[in-house]
Amino acid sequence: MRSTPCLHRSTRLCFLLSILLIPLLSACGSSQPAQKNESDRTVQPDDSQTDTERLESLFWERQRSSRDRFTEADEHFMVGMIAHHSQALIMTELARTNHAGEEVMQMARRIENTQYDEIATMQQWLRDRALPVPVVSIEGIDMTIEMEMPDGGEMPSVMNGAMVHHHNMPGMLSRDQLSRMADATGEAFDEHFLRYMIEHHQGAIYMVQDLLAAEGAAQHPETFRLASDIHADQQMEIERMGQMLLAMGSRVPENPDRSTDPHNDHHH
Repeated sequence: MRSTPCLHRSTRLCFLLSILLIPLLSACGSSQPAQKNESDRTVQPDDSQTDTERLESLFWERQRSSRDRFTEADEHFMVGMIAHHSQALIMTELARTNHAGEEVMQMARRIENTQYDEIATMQQWLRDRALPVPVVSIEGIDMTIEMEMPDGGEMPSVMNGAMVHHHNMPGMLSRDQLSRMADATGEAFDEHFLRYMIEHHQGAIYMVQDLLAAEGAAQHPETFRLASDIHADQQMEIERMGQMLLAMGSRVPENPDRSTDPHNDHHH
């Protein structure tokens, strides 16, 4: 049976109506006046358009308008997580150069593929909203971040592996820890990689929790989906890496208590 790439016309019309009517019905049931956003614009009807085309035009206009609604917490999360993910890429590259075991190498490749994709998604999220975008270059355990400005300019910000401006983010490794990894090989490297990556992943989970706890944050479906995916993927990888450490006869690091975690003072 040949799959159809789009909905039947009448079905699509009903779908679009249901999507567009939800906020209207919600507004009718509320005693509070609807908040206005400067980016809201009314799509003027075009007599040459069919009903379905007009609804589609209105639907996509609403989608574009909703992108303009974000909080400072949303922006800080994207900028911070790009830097956080980039440090994980330093660690996965060390797995390749320092002769990690096959099982650790498989985990490193999985993390690398996922986080490259997520970095690209977060950079596009920022570009779509005309916000500065971190662009990362990595050499060894050192990292350079340049802020790509909406007007096409760049604002350089050179950072070492410890991330001068982001070292307070949960789970970020110090330069000494990165150097320790860089000096290890074989099984010793595997243990460093797993222990540090578990702590690094747990830090990313804390960042997601902080985002979701921030008032008004992660309201756009794209933002919420990205944060949820990061949380789910990294939690699953933490569990798998913990099993790998146990199989090596090594202790699994405990999750730090947020009340005593020195990174807990820095929120995004």
